[in-house]
Amino acid sequence: MKLFARGFIVIALALFLFGASTQVEQHTAAASSLHVAKATAAHCVGAKVHFGAYKFPAGVFLYPKKGSSFTTTSNCRNIGLMFSRISSGSVNVQVCFVQKKSCTAWKSYTRTNVWYTPAVNVPRGTRYSLGIFVRKTTILEGYTTV
Repeated sequence: MKLFARGFIVIALALFLFGASTQVEQHTAAASSLHVAKATAAHCVGAKVHFGAYKFPAGVFLYPKKGSSFTTTSNCRNIGLMFSRISSGSVNVQVCFVQKKSCTAWKSYTRTNVWYTPAVNVPRGTRYSLGIFVRKTTILEGYTTV
C-alpha cells in the first residue's frame, strides 16, 4: 500500500512541477468563477474561497491548474479545507506549495461541512494548489481559506 501511495505522490508532484494540465470539467453552467466570502473556520479570521462544483474523472489532478493558485493572506495561519459536496463519498487531497515545489502527504476526506487543516503554520503570501486524487468520477464542491 505504501508503494501505491508513493506512486500517486510522484504523479501529483510531476503534474505540479512539469505543468501537465488537469482535465477538470465544470459540473454545471451555473458554477461561477471563484468568489470570496467570510470564513467561519475557527483557525481563520479572514476569507474563504469557493470552488466547484467540478466533476473529476478517476485520477490525480492539480487544482487550480498550473499557472493559477491560491495565495494565503495574513487572515489565516493554516490552510483550511471544507467540502460541501463529495459525490463519491471520499477524496484524497494534498497541498502543493508553488514556491517550494513540494506537496504535503495525501490525506483522505469523507465528511462534508467539516473544516479540515491539511497544512498548518503557513506563512502569508504562500501560493498553493490542491492535489486531488479520486478513485472514481467525483463531483467536488467546497471552500479553502486564504
